[in-house]
Amino acid sequence: MELHEVAEKIKILPQKEKMAILELIDIKSASDMKELVIELDKLNNKIDLKFEGMNSKYNVLIGMISFLGLVITVVSIIVGLKG
Repeated sequence: MELHEVAEKIKILPQKEKMAILELIDIKSASDMKELVIELDKLNNKIDLKFEGMNSKYNVLIGMISFLGLVITVVSIIVGLKG
């Protein structure tokens, strides 16, 4: 049911009943929002874990490239000294 439909039906009720219904709707909305926040936090944690894994792989790759650069430099120096 759409919100405007609920509003139309509530209009015809006495004030006391109207307030009770609106309070129930408010409680339900707050509860749903809490559940949504919890699910978003879980999703955020999953994303963080994926980026941590990617970050560690990136660090290993940078280390390997640096080591390879060091080996090439040392080999170049050795070849240069012999030549």
